[in-house]
Amino acid sequence: MMKFEFDDSAMDDFLSELEHIEIDCPECNHPFNISVYDMGKTVTCPHCHTEIKLELK
Repeated sequence: MMKFEFDDSAMDDFLSELEHIEIDCPECNHPFNISVYDMGKTVTCPHCHTEIKLELK
């Protein structure tokens, strides 16, 4: 049997990247990051302060 050693030192960074999505504001078109946990909620664009409802289809 072969042994595989997994280096998990970068795992936290990898998981953190999976939890965030970059979107473009529909009002000012500036990109910003949202958390996947924000789905179904309202977020505010940090650039133009437009409130954006994040809905799942």
